[in-house]
Formats: sequence, structure tokens, C-alpha cells
Amino acid sequence: EDRSLSYPLEAFPPISVDRPLAPGRWHWRVRVPDIDLVSTSWEFIQTAPVNRDTTEPVIVERHGFLGSPHESVVVQYSDNVGVTEVQLTVDGLEVHPQTITATEARYVPPTPWSTGLHRVGVTARDAAGNEAFRELFFTHCPPMPTITWNQTGGVTVDGQKRFLFGLYGVHEPDFAEVAEAGFNFVHSYRWDGAGSNAEAIAYLDAAHGHGLQAFIGFHRRLLIKGDEAFVAERVGALMSHPGLFAWYLYDEPDLDFQYVAPKMLTRYYHLIKALDPFHPVIVTCAGDSA
Repeated sequence: EDRSLSYPLEAFPPISVDRPLAPGRWHWRVRVPDIDLVSTSWEFIQTAPVNRDTTEPVIVERHGFLGSPHESVVVQYSDNVGVTEVQLTVDGLEVHPQTITATEARYVPPTPWSTGLHRVGVTARDAAGNEAFRELFFTHCPPMPTITWNQTGGVTVDGQKRFLFGLYGVHEPDFAEVAEAGFNFVHSYRWDGAGSNAEAIAYLDAAHGHGLQAFIGFHRRLLIKGDEAFVAERVGALMSHPGLFAWYLYDEPDLDFQYVAPKMLTRYYHLIKALDPFHPVIVTCAGDSA
């Protein structure tokens, strides 16, 4: 008799099985069918009776932009028997939701949201004492011009079509010459590496002072590691700057030495767009199939 269970990994780990597992020793492994790769086998021991509820609540992963200074934060969750307790923290401080139902909690701040990133920690418990925690990211800033990347060429800024004329690898001392030559947009590889948010703000300040805007990237090593908190912090710190033109998510992720899977890039894209509805997100590929 085949006693194995198989679960397609549609989302990123962790995952939960959809049925009780009998007490005993279980072995598990990961298979990548597209390339016929099977991992080594790991094991765990399940000790709880099958009739005991050991399934923690599921907190919906929904980040967002708060368009109003007093907009409520909404967090959603579910459980196989029902959530009985919800706790929230906002930027590290415990807060009390105004409403809590079986499926969602709402929190309205007593003072207006400040511009930038806000971290919301959500803890949900069920009647059996199972507990889940998830950190969600929210941003707020005044309204910004909405920039849309056109598939037929150029961009649209608040309904007005424009064409890009920019340079890669431009340093601050060259901004005056670049602007005089008629360029509009600049880029620096510092943000693909260890360049800090404070340094990026200084770069945007200088660019804006010369009538330029910039493409801002993300530390590639942190993207490879899956550091979504870093991405959220950068977006929250820079999204309201008038010198920002677009997010340069990744330059050539298809190269082996800095490979990032399309599923991970898609996840970053949705995170950035949830937090910043105003700026486009760009990925360039090398197209090197050798």
C-alpha cells in the first residue's frame, strides 16, 4: 500500500498538510519534477492523537498602501475550528483593534499615519491554543504622480505620455553635465549592492536638484536570500521622494551566479506594487542561453 502524501508547492514554505497524520515516524522530501530532482529525505515524529487539533490559524499575507492618514489596517485570518484571540502590534507597540470578528480585525490609528513603512505584527490563536504569527507591511505617503510603463514604448505620467532618455552608472558629480546634455533619468549600481537607504535618499536629493529622476535597485544578495523586510524598508523609505522614477528590481536575474527564480521575482513584484502603487517595477534579463 502506498502511504505517501504529495503536495504541490504552489506558494512558498511553510506549508501545512490538509489531513491529520497518524502518530509515528514520518519521512519527507522535496521533488522538482521539471528537472527530475529529488532531495534527500528528512524525518519527524508525530506524537499527538489524530483527534487533537494541532493546526494553527492561517493569517492572510496581504500587504498594502494606506491612502488616507486615518485609513484602517485590515488583517484577515482563518482556522479549521475558529480563531478565538487576536493580538496586533504596530511598529513594535501593542495596539487594540477596534473590531475583531471570526475572520478579520480592523485597527484605526488614534493619530494620522506617518509617511513611510509601518510593520504590523499579527498573532492569532484558536481554542486549542495553536498560535500563528505573521508580520505584514503597510505604507503611507501623500498622493504621488502615477507612472505607468507602456508596452508600446515610453511611460505615462498622470495621463501624459513621455519617452525615457537616461544613463546607467551615473555618479553625483556628473549630474550637472548629464542634465545639460538633455538626459532625464539616472541610475547607480550602488543600490544593487550595499548602498544604504540614507545614501539612496542623498542620491535622489542630488538628482532632483538637477531636474533628474532615478531608477533605484535592491541589494542583490538580500534578494537572493529572500529578505522581504529589506525590500519593504527600502520602498517605505524612498517611495515618496520626487526624485524616484522607478524601482529597478533586478538586473539580469537569469545569470547563474546571481540567479533568482521567476516565482521569487514575482513575489517581490507584488510586494512592491502593494506598498507603492505609484512607481513601475523593472526587471532586465541578459538572454544568455549559452
